[in-house]
Amino acid sequence: MLALLLMLQQSVADSSPFRPLALPPPTAARTAVGTPGRGYWQQRADYTLQATLDTATNMLRGTGKIYYVNRSPETLDYVWVQLDQNLFAPGSVSNTLNLPPLRFAGGVVFDFSGKGFVGGITIDKFAVAGRALTTKVFGTMMRVELPRPLAPNLSVTFDVAWHFPIPPYGGGRMGRVGSRFYEMGQWYPRMAVYDDVHGWNTMPFLGAGEFYLEYGDFDVSLTLPAGFTVTATGMLANPSIVQEGSRIARAFAAPGQVVQVITRPEAAANATRRVAGTKTWRFTSSGVRDFAWAAGSGLRWDASVFNGILVQTFYHPDATPWEESNTMLRFAVRHFSGALGEYPWPQISAIEGLVEGMEYPMVIFCPSLQKREDQYWVLMHELGHQWFPMQVGSDERRYPWMDEGFNTFADYDAAEDFFKGTAYGDTVRRELLGAYAATALPGTEQPLISKPDELDGVPKAGAHAHDSARRRARSRGVRPRVQGVRATMEVQTPTAGGFLSADEQSDRAGSRLVLARMDLHHCPARSGDRLGARRERHDLPLSLQPRADGAAGHAGPALCGWVERITGLACRDVASG
Repeated sequence: MLALLLMLQQSVADSSPFRPLALPPPTAARTAVGTPGRGYWQQRADYTLQATLDTATNMLRGTGKIYYVNRSPETLDYVWVQLDQNLFAPGSVSNTLNLPPLRFAGGVVFDFSGKGFVGGITIDKFAVAGRALTTKVFGTMMRVELPRPLAPNLSVTFDVAWHFPIPPYGGGRMGRVGSRFYEMGQWYPRMAVYDDVHGWNTMPFLGAGEFYLEYGDFDVSLTLPAGFTVTATGMLANPSIVQEGSRIARAFAAPGQVVQVITRPEAAANATRRVAGTKTWRFTSSGVRDFAWAAGSGLRWDASVFNGILVQTFYHPDATPWEESNTMLRFAVRHFSGALGEYPWPQISAIEGLVEGMEYPMVIFCPSLQKREDQYWVLMHELGHQWFPMQVGSDERRYPWMDEGFNTFADYDAAEDFFKGTAYGDTVRRELLGAYAATALPGTEQPLISKPDELDGVPKAGAHAHDSARRRARSRGVRPRVQGVRATMEVQTPTAGGFLSADEQSDRAGSRLVLARMDLHHCPARSGDRLGARRERHDLPLSLQPRADGAAGHAGPALCGWVERITGLACRDVASG
């Protein structure tokens, strides 16, 4: 009878959505806990692209080259390419399923549809050395047969051309306002990730699930109306095209001071002034996983500098809450640089527009919100994604908690810091606990590891779990320990097993509570057509661990203050990380 009861208990446990994960055995590429092993590798994709915007038809046309490097130990006979604009194609899976909007904690609704828009991307060319390749499109994914097998450590260069109509509302992640303002993401064919965990990652883009991308360099030329103001991932390679260069220089001459590069009267005049012809803006960026841009007429432009980083905000003249946005954004850059490691890129641009909130490397799209606390929150939250996932490189389509959970956890500390001494700053964490209580109802709870497309809503359970961890750690008397910090990281995804195994270890150990552990891999940019051979590994563990002598463990100075604030414990023993 006892044996039967045990068998029944085991069968019930195995059917639970909260059952322990069956983690894979170790390999040369991954250890048993999912962290990179000695044979770890990741692919590389570099893009040289040219795009032209036709405002008369709202059509974007592009050409370019994709340099793809096979660093895996396998020979590849084909590759997969992401065609995200097919989210809006006739008969798309998303349109067929008619997926409802995602409901976030606090009542926010996020619509990932095209609101009836019918479009989709057309691939005009996908070739190698002038030879057209055989392709097969499956919704938002395209399989490309290679002209010859691509052996390990070899590369291939694809010649590509494409075009698509720009949706007015692009699933909450990009779009346009008429023919005068554009926020552009998911606008070019992007290489799918091939990794040691899943092989080719071909999960379709259905709207809710975000992105998982290879790292590389970008060289992008955008031909747009001459009267537009433009910003993008990276830095402008032809800065003479910008007439306001002397005003930007003033920002560098007075760090911390906000300079009006384009004033409100100038923006209003630009909105009605017709400028003939086009200009070509060229942006370059190294070691990033994506590229986005925004352009339009009649935009205000503010700039300031923090620690050599150019902080830019672009907004419409009637978006008065954004007059403080540059100060807010610069504060958040400073806060996260101290809390999570220095911001690694030369600039950050925030653009006000129709997108409710979306992040790309060095570019964030945010709305204008009347309530000051809400305005800071959306700017700060989208900025926080420059660390999670832009540097960490997680697979957002499978594991949104890896970036949304940790980012939201860090957000509450940043909000407390900005609004310190106010009623909001003193009570902001109560919102976190209240949001969890409102959504974690019996019968409606969902595992944190659920895929975004399978969620009924998005409670801030990840942040709640870590806030609970902070409070439990304080009651147990454990002390903070942070080590191995590096500001510039080019990394591939941590596996779910790597995250979860650390949590399981904490449950078994009792005295050790891991808030986060990410083993990160950095690869140098290639020079010309030759790959750098040097590899480094950088760890960013955020953990709470007691030492035998009861003293605080070593902590990197950039993170020590943050650890003190979130734990309420003294960090007495500080050493360089």
